[in-house]
Amino acid sequence: EERHKLEQVLGIEAGLHSIHDLNKLIDFVVEKTSEVLEAEKCSLLFIDHDLGKLCVKGHRGIEESVVKESVLKMGDGIEHLAETFHQTKILPDTSSKQSSKIDGSLYQGETFLSVPIELRDHTLGMMNVSHKSGKDSKIFTDLDFKILVMIVRQVRIAIENAKLYRELKHLTVTDPLTGIYNHRYFAQTLDHEIIRIKRYKRDLSILMIDIDQFKLYNDTFGHVEGDSLIKNIAGTLTHSVRKADVVCRYGGDEFAVILPETNLAQAKIIAGKIIQKISELSVERPVSISIGAAQASPQTNRYDLVRKADSHLYEAKRNGKSQISG
Repeated sequence: EERHKLEQVLGIEAGLHSIHDLNKLIDFVVEKTSEVLEAEKCSLLFIDHDLGKLCVKGHRGIEESVVKESVLKMGDGIEHLAETFHQTKILPDTSSKQSSKIDGSLYQGETFLSVPIELRDHTLGMMNVSHKSGKDSKIFTDLDFKILVMIVRQVRIAIENAKLYRELKHLTVTDPLTGIYNHRYFAQTLDHEIIRIKRYKRDLSILMIDIDQFKLYNDTFGHVEGDSLIKNIAGTLTHSVRKADVVCRYGGDEFAVILPETNLAQAKIIAGKIIQKISELSVERPVSISIGAAQASPQTNRYDLVRKADSHLYEAKRNGKSQISG
């Protein structure tokens, strides 16, 4: 078994050298690590120094809602990370590898493994696995721990060799102006939700939202007020939907909302509430939004679904704005 696992690790190393896109590298590492260590849950986090916290860049076996609600400040204990993120209880380990802080030292527990990713003299982030689901054992071994250390070392070398380190700061999943999720996170999450509806036969809808006459508002009151309006609308959208829904800034003055477990009729009801709340905003002058709604079918992919919602959005604009089309 040891020889087989080490051969798999060498396979990961060979694969890493052929990947020159950081997002693909992260997805590849998370998938392969989960397979080699037979871990149901795996996450790869990097430190965002601007936000002063650890950001989840890749994960497997973890619900989007958990990722969305987890704010992991640097210095948070591993125990906190495990409980909120991997939802597992750590069994104490008296070895010298144990650490309660994400501070560059290693943690080894029987149900949870965590290894920091270090480059030169500082920590880039960390990699975690939990919930071993092996045929023979549900407990991680010393060999598992050594393998995770080897994989993390390879990740570090690949990031350094491929000059991907400078890209890390662009990997954040939040929009800097509004604090809500960005286009990258929208794409990732929508792909994930589409896989879920195909597997579990659930409903899924999206809303594409555009601020009516935003350019005129921006030109009249200036960019500072324009930015303030975008932040206001982002906050209103977030407070108008459920916890499981995902609000994103799609780009410029356009937003998108992913609505899991929601059919088209329900999506339109939510859209109606959003339009009402936006009309009540206390800003320089009354503003309105137009919304395009679309429901996914089992044959849908992300591009088709967004295109469908976008065409409905333009229809709403053509029909006089401040309305929903779907």
